[in-house]
Amino acid sequence: MVVQASAMAIYGTSEDEVFTEQSPAIVMDFPSKVVEQWEQAAESIETDRLIKLRISVVLGTEGGALPKMLLPYKLGVGGPIGSGQQWLSWIHIDDIVRLIDYGIHHEQIHGAVNAASPHAVRNDEFGRIVSKVYRRPHWFPLPAFALRTTVGQMSMILLKGQHIVPDKALHHGFSFTYPTLTAALTELKNR
Repeated sequence: MVVQASAMAIYGTSEDEVFTEQSPAIVMDFPSKVVEQWEQAAESIETDRLIKLRISVVLGTEGGALPKMLLPYKLGVGGPIGSGQQWLSWIHIDDIVRLIDYGIHHEQIHGAVNAASPHAVRNDEFGRIVSKVYRRPHWFPLPAFALRTTVGQMSMILLKGQHIVPDKALHHGFSFTYPTLTAALTELKNR
């Protein structure tokens, strides 16, 4: 058996579409092309079972995205990025570890598996929840043009979003310990 770390970039981006494991790959930029090639390479491995774990933004305290996402709030200048309407699909670090273990021990799970909480949030909602949990202001919007000017093409990661749903994990009985962002951030704050 092989568990491959893949990424949600394979689905492309959309403000209104919901992506499941059944959604087609949409190769529209460099990250999605890389993910497509990773998955094709994994499919060539001779194995009785392949799990392609399509990972969303992993929230944890030991590096990764969350400390960077919290920094503006800690400095008192947190707020929506761009329109604030772009989706953010995420998963708590403990849930992804449990999902990997669950996939390994449940032989009926194979193929693409979305590693994302069942409750994606829009960017503005993310900020409002961060503001509530960490008791920091959510008021200072970051305009899209300012972000593009500062970080160039990397800005697309923050300005475009994906609403990913973990249909396969839920269908096979996986239960998220932290299904909501409030629960996930509260636990991480209290570590």
